[in-house]
Amino acid sequence: MEIEKKYLIGNLLYVAGVSCSRIEQHYICLSKDREVRIRKKGGEHFLTIKGDGALIRNEWEQKISQEAYKYLLPASIGSVIKDRYEINLPNNKVAEVDIYRGDLEGPNHITVEVEFGSKEEADVFEVPDWFGKDITNDARYKNKNLATKGWP
Repeated sequence: MEIEKKYLIGNLLYVAGVSCSRIEQHYICLSKDREVRIRKKGGEHFLTIKGDGALIRNEWEQKISQEAYKYLLPASIGSVIKDRYEINLPNNKVAEVDIYRGDLEGPNHITVEVEFGSKEEADVFEVPDWFGKDITNDARYKNKNLATKGWP
């Protein structure tokens, strides 16, 4: 289960000096209620299946070998490449700031996500001043749609 809020952000000042990791996500299958993707983050590879939803959705993830990743890569129907910066927030939360690269790169193509342990925790989350517009419920900004349709 994944409980996550997503926001636009326009100020890079907050990632200056923070280490980042490159993430490559390739979507293998998209249906009305499910997405299947492979992800490369650092030297690790993952197969992920996510259900439909905005704030709350089912998620299953399994680490896979580099060979399995390379085998599945040609089946990709869309990709997202991003640099992820992890910034500590109060209450043991982490802001995952994603700066999109490649075909999705642009001057304001930056999002930030925060994961929660429960819906109640998400409901009382105090949004930092440097977060922008809440896009949690805007399907245009889901990575699967960015991968196949581009930036809105």
